[in-house]
Amino acid sequence: MGFTARLQQIWGAIESIEGRTISAETLRRRIEEAGGKPPSRSYLYQLRTGTEKKNPSAEAVRAIALGFNLKVEAFTDSPEGNEALAQLLELAEPETMALVRALKKNPDLSMLTREIASMPEDSREQFIIGVQTLLEASRRASGR
Repeated sequence: MGFTARLQQIWGAIESIEGRTISAETLRRRIEEAGGKPPSRSYLYQLRTGTEKKNPSAEAVRAIALGFNLKVEAFTDSPEGNEALAQLLELAEPETMALVRALKKNPDLSMLTREIASMPEDSREQFIIGVQTLLEASRRASGR
């Protein structure tokens, strides 16, 4: 996957996660706030749309990564970069974002989620199977 395609996926995922459009100017501001030197707005636009035919410099990639609060590896076609991209895309899925919003709104649900996550893996799997069984029984009982 080329840099432009990867950048488009990352940019879109971050927008989905944040629930708003991120302009090149917003990215530039984030880079500055993080202590970096941002590329020009037009250059960021060219990178995102693929009209810039050359790959960006390492400095530009570092700045973009800084602005998105990601490691530079996320922008590389490497095992680490591909894993980072996959995790970011999974986080950006609508179902995941709905869960994140629900966790933010309900402190009890957040606490329960943390407790489940801290369980040993085999106990957590058994807990999840038990919950799924209860949900299925509840659906059958209610006729859904």
